[in-house]
Amino acid sequence: ENNESVAWYGGVGLSTVKAVCTDNCEDVTFGVIGKVGYDFNQHIGIEGRVIKTMWEYEQQKVEHIGIFAKPMLPISENLHVYGLLGYGKTTTGDKKVFDDSGIAWGVGINYFFGENYEDEIAEGIKRYQFTKTESKEDLLKEIKERIALLEQKVQAKEELREIEQFKELVENEDNRFGLFLDYERLLQKSDSPDLDAINFGLSYYF
Repeated sequence: ENNESVAWYGGVGLSTVKAVCTDNCEDVTFGVIGKVGYDFNQHIGIEGRVIKTMWEYEQQKVEHIGIFAKPMLPISENLHVYGLLGYGKTTTGDKKVFDDSGIAWGVGINYFFGENYEDEIAEGIKRYQFTKTESKEDLLKEIKERIALLEQKVQAKEELREIEQFKELVENEDNRFGLFLDYERLLQKSDSPDLDAINFGLSYYF
């Protein structure tokens, strides 16, 4: 069975950042988050994200950009828990300017919705006796090879039509939406302000 989920994705959403300064000042600001990533399989991926706040309290806007390793743990077919560990650069202003970079980390959940064809694909693999199921790319390559052979057989039109429909199913397996909710520590340094972000938004997996 082909259980490896390999996909590019992009997402946008809303972000709120709380800043606690070393001199006990505290600020909350609101804005947006944009992110792009690539899941190598169900358990590890890589993600880049940008946070920019526009609606501020006490003039303390935040800009953040980071790149992260993204370990993942599937809880169910539609629910995944993930972590973030990487490197980020954060700038705040306008009154109390802060500009620094270093380790950033976070945790979150992703809920997928829309069609999931995992059971249908597993049934099709068994029915048509496909064997190259280590990855989606290997399976599609074998399907295309089977289609090329069937196209040469006049009497195989019905089987050809079924295999072509199965190919479309496999190609569209990962194309669905997801909701994400996560917490991120924008910068982990002892001499920097505590900068904590809560992000919520919508992702699309290609």
